[in-house]
Amino acid sequence: WVDCIFAGTCAPGIAFCAGDGSLATACPCANTGGTGRGCANSVSAIGALLTATGRQLPADTLVLSASGMPAVASTSAIFLQGDARVVAGAVFGDGVLCASGNLIRLGSKATPTGSALYPESGNPSVSTRGLVTPGSGAMRFYQTYYRNASAAFCPPATFNVTNGFQVVW
Repeated sequence: WVDCIFAGTCAPGIAFCAGDGSLATACPCANTGGTGRGCANSVSAIGALLTATGRQLPADTLVLSASGMPAVASTSAIFLQGDARVVAGAVFGDGVLCASGNLIRLGSKATPTGSALYPESGNPSVSTRGLVTPGSGAMRFYQTYYRNASAAFCPPATFNVTNGFQVVW
């Protein structure tokens, strides 16, 4: 796996914690999302998706990308990093959270188009903000928490999360 990182021919990590019915913990309100995505939300029956591009080595160029969230200019999505994983997941608002342990808020980004990136120009890298050393072999788990302000969608919560993304640093 490390060879593909140095060669730049592989993805920077793997997706996990899908709200598609594959976890022991079901999405609340039976709002199952699409394959590999988070639980459904008020604007997307297939749920939001967290992916990543870039590389961890030799330098951190990792960019987390969340899409499929409500397009609301006045709200934000929060990119989270955990150092542990809840394999079965845990109900969290309208979704299922699997990133756990020491949670670090990497950054908050506006979602006027229903999508957001971390980092953007001027932000610290994922490894810098997440206090993890590239090449250390440390495993980290990422999810994006976002507003889903339609209280009628899956009451009483008004927030949701994407699927998770696991990276070995």
